[in-house]
Amino acid sequence: MTNAYVDSSPTGLLPVDATTVWNYSSPRPSGADHVNLSWTPPSNNESGSYICFASDARMIYDLNCEAVGGSVSYTKENITWDPTNSTVTVANLTSADGWNYWRVFSFQEVVSDKFYRVGEWSQVNTYRVPDDQGYDDGAGNHTVNLSSGSIFSNTGLLPAAPDTHTVSSALNTNYGGSTTLKLGASSSGDHETFIEFDLSQMPWPSAMTPTSTILRLYRTQVAGVSPLTVSAHACTSFTESSVTALQPPSCSTSEITRSTLSVTPPSGWLEWDITSLAQSNIANGNMTLSIKLVAVG
Repeated sequence: MTNAYVDSSPTGLLPVDATTVWNYSSPRPSGADHVNLSWTPPSNNESGSYICFASDARMIYDLNCEAVGGSVSYTKENITWDPTNSTVTVANLTSADGWNYWRVFSFQEVVSDKFYRVGEWSQVNTYRVPDDQGYDDGAGNHTVNLSSGSIFSNTGLLPAAPDTHTVSSALNTNYGGSTTLKLGASSSGDHETFIEFDLSQMPWPSAMTPTSTILRLYRTQVAGVSPLTVSAHACTSFTESSVTALQPPSCSTSEITRSTLSVTPPSGWLEWDITSLAQSNIANGNMTLSIKLVAVG
């Protein structure tokens, strides 16, 4: 006599919901070419599982389903069943700024190829696949350019790169939601800018050593007739929505570097060499680069 079939939902789906699938053996942040999916079935007397994939949360568009299970491994198109580890491997992943949706239920075969008892669907889990980042020179040196949302934007910013500025005449005002950053003196007071990059949002080699780290900002306009010298300072990590002139991040008084911004052209890229900060932080296990820009004098 066997136990009755339990038709509840599979649990413990892995990878966890909203996972970014990285290639952790790559020398720089890159998307994986496959993902391993697993789950805990609701009982130990099911015949197999039915797994479905789609491009939307309602599991309607681009729907693709496959029955998996049994004691023999097999591959069908880009899906492989591994009975030893009870995993499904999806190969030939395509990078895109969109979620891949999947869910699964268990079934019990009552009469071969005719009658089945089916369980309930699991929750819908998601994963996304990033594009390969940067390039190399063939000699072991790698270059990666990062900006807010440069890897993902539609599915949630990666990297997040929070930024804000403060104004000396608005001591309690937060400008974290502003679409522009202001720097220097104006009729409304002195402006300071804060920018942060958390490199731990993506995988890097454990022995990584930055040889050049450049902070670049695009200037859209100039108010004034004189060049402006701006210094960069290391800061503690901050929350974009909490920074005010009265409650700024804690920043070093020592300069990392400084750059003099000319009046012309009024728009264009501006740069600060923050290599020393990146080298120091990463050598000490701190993958966050938090920087204050402030006018000198």
